[in-house]
Amino acid sequence: MKLGISLFTRLFVTLLFLASVAVTFTSEATAYPVVLNSNQVSRLHGIARNQLIALRAHEQSGKRVALQIDEVEDDAALVLREPYETRKLRSSLPHPKRSDPFSGRLQSVHRLVLDDRDFATCNDECVKRLPETVKTVCGTPDSAILLKITLADTQKHAFIADCGMQMSVFPTREIKFDTATQKISTPYYEYSYQSEKNVFFNSIKSTKGTAPILSSSELKAYLKPKYLFNMKFKDDDLVSQITSLSKGSQSLSLEVAVALNILAMKINNQICCDVSFFEDSLYFPVVLDLPFNGDSFAKGSGVFFGFQSDPGSKTQPEFVPATSPEASDAIVIQQQKELVVIGMRNPNRKSAELVRPQVVTVKDMEKLKFMPVRSGTGIFYDIQNAKQGFQHFNVWMYFGAEQDKAKLIDYAQHGPRVSVESVTIR
Repeated sequence: MKLGISLFTRLFVTLLFLASVAVTFTSEATAYPVVLNSNQVSRLHGIARNQLIALRAHEQSGKRVALQIDEVEDDAALVLREPYETRKLRSSLPHPKRSDPFSGRLQSVHRLVLDDRDFATCNDECVKRLPETVKTVCGTPDSAILLKITLADTQKHAFIADCGMQMSVFPTREIKFDTATQKISTPYYEYSYQSEKNVFFNSIKSTKGTAPILSSSELKAYLKPKYLFNMKFKDDDLVSQITSLSKGSQSLSLEVAVALNILAMKINNQICCDVSFFEDSLYFPVVLDLPFNGDSFAKGSGVFFGFQSDPGSKTQPEFVPATSPEASDAIVIQQQKELVVIGMRNPNRKSAELVRPQVVTVKDMEKLKFMPVRSGTGIFYDIQNAKQGFQHFNVWMYFGAEQDKAKLIDYAQHGPRVSVESVTIR
């Protein structure tokens, strides 16, 4: 029995939050995060964080733009937390969420977050003026551009500069967390959670409308060991608590601790999950610590998460299959001309070794002889195909207008396509 607790607690945290923000937006909302992992920013290791800025340069002008630096586990998969003790790496790193987020020097385990609307075209004249531009923005002659980041689809750029001096922390985005009303809100959506099950939502709605887009979710887990009795888990078996929050220049992040009730006994092993709310998107990394090979269980063992909406809702779910091993399946939920796209991406470096969540229908679950489900479309993580050890995947939800559908699907399945070039421009 204990072998399943660690695994399924993580699975519950992961799949419950998949429903957290399906909302509608205005066509002006186009702020999608660009996330760079530790390998892409290795040039910055050893530099003091409070000296680094992001820069938008265009023709003869330049300005500082929002840059968020997070402490993460390997492959930018999980923000490290105590008492998450599966790995001991945390003990050697200063924790930015318990102190100044820009204190200390950048080490090998960090990620950088920018905003794709902060990228701009930098032509030949702009490139010639970059040394002068960075000095003007930094306000010091002792400065240099270290990284050039390019969005492949638009060939727009952003630059990371070392100002050589301590810079003020960039103002945060408009994302609010109200514990009294139990709501998280941005200018475009509002997420209301339950007090003792805050990974479950009460309602998710657009700030422009009155009726919720989604008002409930469905979660079921089914373990069918080959030599023991079957075990079933549902929503009521899970309780959770928000244990901390932090604000970066790009997002608001919540740390969630989870307890699982099994056979009327409360098992609280303090599993934590960090969920980041951006203006027009939501991100959370998932690490599955599998203490056994999944082939110890019979066919149909795993976790199903399905979307529910109010009767009469015009929500139209659509399945978009992956086109390559590096991509993910995606679910598009559309209501009139507004939509949300959900993707479950594995880190590309390890994608060949991992089992990823699958988009499924009721008929798919019936074929697997899973317990009955209500949702017509959902997500299923098949335990039987998983291997012992750590499994990583990243869940993204992007929101926007119908006209941005192709871009949102591409972001959900692949992430922003970026190249990072190490440069020295003084």
